[in-house]
Amino acid sequence: MPYAAKAFLCRAMVHWMARKGRGLDVCSAGELEAAVTTGFPPERIVLHRNAKSPRDLDTALRPAVGRDVIDSPSEIARLAAAVGPQGHRAGRAASGACARRTRL
Repeated sequence: MPYAAKAFLCRAMVHWMARKGRGLDVCSAGELEAAVTTGFPPERIVLHRNAKSPRDLDTALRPAVGRDVIDSPSEIARLAAAVGPQGHRAGRAASGACARRTRL
């Protein structure tokens, strides 16, 4: 289970989560920057933010983010358009209380 960076985040916490083998759930550019610049393993970073902007979606497609939690059908369409027909990316689609895995 990833640690929610919005609870408390500083570089020492990022290092501690990395040493413990935990994931890091980020929801802001600042949280993502702290994780990346501290050297946190990208494959263990989860971007989880409601109502993502186009910039957030671009960030989710970078190697700095291991997973993006998708919160709406429109977000799936926006990500699929950004990835294009050649690419795909695994994600977790969440709608209300239920979630399912999907591939783009």
